[in-house]
Formats: sequence, C-alpha cells, structure tokens
Amino acid sequence: MSTEETQAENGGIEAIFGVLEEKIEKLSARVKEMTGENARLKQTLAETEKERDTVKAELAEAKDAAGKTASELSEKLARFEADRGKLRERIERLVQSLEEPAPPASE
Repeated sequence: MSTEETQAENGGIEAIFGVLEEKIEKLSARVKEMTGENARLKQTLAETEKERDTVKAELAEAKDAAGKTASELSEKLARFEADRGKLRERIERLVQSLEEPAPPASE
C-alpha cells in the first residue's frame, strides 16, 4: 500500500468514525430525553395512583355512610309506622267510646 492509499483509507475511516460519533451523540441525547420523560411519567403515575386511592377510600366511606343512613331511615320509618298504628288504635277506641251511648246516670 502506498502512502496515498493509506491516507485515503485513514480519511475514510475517520469519516466513518465521525458519522458514528455523531449518531452516538444523537442517540445519547435521545436516551437522556427519554429518561427524563420516563421519570416525569413515573411521577405522574404515582400521583394519579395516590389520587385514585384517595377517591376510592372516599367512595367506600360514602357507600358505608349511605348504607348506614338507609338503615337508620328504615328503622325510623318502622318506628313511625308502629307509632302511627298505635295512634290509629287509640283514635279508633276514642271514636268508639264517643259513639257508644252514654250509660244512664245513676241516681
């Protein structure tokens, strides 16, 4: 090989290495971007999971409270219906006693 051929070959190799180095730099920059994006997405995911858990707990509490409220309302309704029945009986007895002829007055 002549000196000119060696220099041309070295120049070609340097050009190849230059292109490879440029590609590696671009890939390295892209990896850094992707790493930053990945970290941001992980943080957003963690925040979203925390918010989801909070909302899930609030929903469970609301369901529990609604169940208790419905139960309490059912109990109150049952008591009111029982009281209403008792009042109806008392009113019927009162009306019946008012409708009965008065006993003769004893002298």
